[in-house]
Amino acid sequence: MAVIDVKVPDIGDFDAVPVIGIMVSPGDKVAVEDPLIELESDKATMEVPSPIAGKIVEIKVSEGDEVAEGALILTLEAEGAAAETPAKEEAAKPVKAPQAASSVAKGDIHGQVVVLGSGPGGYTAAFRAADLGLDVVRVHGHIADRELYHAADELGMLIMQDFPLQWGHARTVRSQAVDQARAAVDTLGHHPSIVQWTAHNDPSATTAVNRSDWKKRTRQVMAHQLPSWNKSVLDRWVKRSFEKADSSRETVAHSGVLPHFPQLSGTDTHLWHGWHRGAAEDLAGLAARVPRLVRFVSEFGAHAPPNTAPFIDHELATHEWPHLDWDRLHNEFGYQRDQFERLFPPDQYESYESWRKAAQRYQSHVLKTQIETLRRLKYRPSGGFCFYALADPGPVISASVLDHERAPKDAYAVVKAACEQILVVADSPPAWVNEGARLRLDVHLINDLREGIDFAVVDAVASWAGGEQRW
Repeated sequence: MAVIDVKVPDIGDFDAVPVIGIMVSPGDKVAVEDPLIELESDKATMEVPSPIAGKIVEIKVSEGDEVAEGALILTLEAEGAAAETPAKEEAAKPVKAPQAASSVAKGDIHGQVVVLGSGPGGYTAAFRAADLGLDVVRVHGHIADRELYHAADELGMLIMQDFPLQWGHARTVRSQAVDQARAAVDTLGHHPSIVQWTAHNDPSATTAVNRSDWKKRTRQVMAHQLPSWNKSVLDRWVKRSFEKADSSRETVAHSGVLPHFPQLSGTDTHLWHGWHRGAAEDLAGLAARVPRLVRFVSEFGAHAPPNTAPFIDHELATHEWPHLDWDRLHNEFGYQRDQFERLFPPDQYESYESWRKAAQRYQSHVLKTQIETLRRLKYRPSGGFCFYALADPGPVISASVLDHERAPKDAYAVVKAACEQILVVADSPPAWVNEGARLRLDVHLINDLREGIDFAVVDAVASWAGGEQRW
C-alpha cells in the first residue's frame, strides 16, 4: 500500500493557525472528505478533510500546535484505487484553493464568490472569504464542487446559488433546464447554507459599447426593456421549477436585469463603472440619480493581470515588449483588449511589470471606491453588493483578486480593509482645486457591529504636493 503525506492546505493570508482538534487516531480508517483535524483563525474554524480513503498511519501534530500552509499533518495509507502512484503524487502536494472566483459579504453588506474545481479547495476558498471578513458567497453561473457547500455549512457562511444558465440560450434548452433545476435542488437542497436560487445570469447580456455609439447603446437598453425568449419565457419556467422543488427558499428569475416596464421591476444590477464605462466615482452619481439601481449590485470591479502568469512568461520569451501576441491573449486568456488599451495602452509602459502594477493599482482604486460608496448607502437604498471576483480558475487575465496560484493581487488587501466591520471614509476630493479655495468633504463612520460605538476619535490627514494638514 502507498503511504502519502497529508499537509495543511492554503489558509489564506494567515502565517499560521492553531490546531484546535484532532478527529482521528493512528489505525483509524477514513473515507474521502472525512475530517482529520480542525483549525482556527481569528475569523473562522474549519476542518481539513481527507483527500483519499485509507488508514491513518501516524499523526504529526498535536492540539495547540501552530501550523502553516504545507505543514505535515499526518501520514495516510491509501486504499484501493487511491493507492495508485498518480494519486500519491497529487496528495503529497500542498493543496491549493479551488479553481474559483467570487464576491462576498460583510455584516449586513453582501457579496459574491465564484468557486470552481474539486478536492479540498472548497475549504481553502472559504478560508479566503473568512480572511476578507466576508460571510456571504455567491456561486456564479455554475454548480460548485461539493467541498464548498460542506465548508459553508460548517462556517455558517450563506450561499446565493446560481443555476448554470448564463447569457442567451436557444429554445431547445427549456425542458432540459427545467429538469436540471429540479436535479439541482435534489443534489444541493439539504445544505442549510444555501439561502437563494438564481435561475439565469445576465439573460439580456450585450457587448459593452462606447458611450458615443448611441445606436448600440439604445439596443443595449432595449434588451433589458423588451420581452425576450430568455428573460420572459425560459427564466419563468426555470424559476417555477425551483419553486416547485423547493418552496422554502427564495428564487430569483434572473440576475443583472435592469428595471423594466410595465412595473419597473428589476433584479440585482451589474454596474462596471470604471471598467466598461465611465469612472469608478460615477457609481455614486448613479446612486443619487437612480437609487433603484444600487439596491443590490452583484457585479462590479476591474480586470488586472495576475502575479503568476506562465502565458505572459511565454510571450515575453518569444516577443519583445510591448509587441506580444495580443490576439492570442484575447482569445485564450481573457484579455479584454478594448478596456485595457483605453486605460493602459501597453506601448506607454516600459515593461510588462510596470503595466501589470498600473492595472493592479487601478483595480484596487475601483474596488475601494465602489465598496466604500455602497457601504455608505447601507439600506439607503443598498441592501448589499457582490464584487467580481475572488479567484481565477486557471491562468487568465481577469477581475479576480487572487490568481490561479492564489497569489493575491494588490486589490486583495484593499478589499479586506474596505470590508472591516468599522470603517471610516471620506468623500472623494475633486481632481483639481484652486489655491485658497475652501474644500468641504463629509466623513462617514460605518459600523457593522451588533452594538453602537459610545466614543471614538477620528484622525484626518489631508496631504498634497509640498504639505499636509491634520485634524
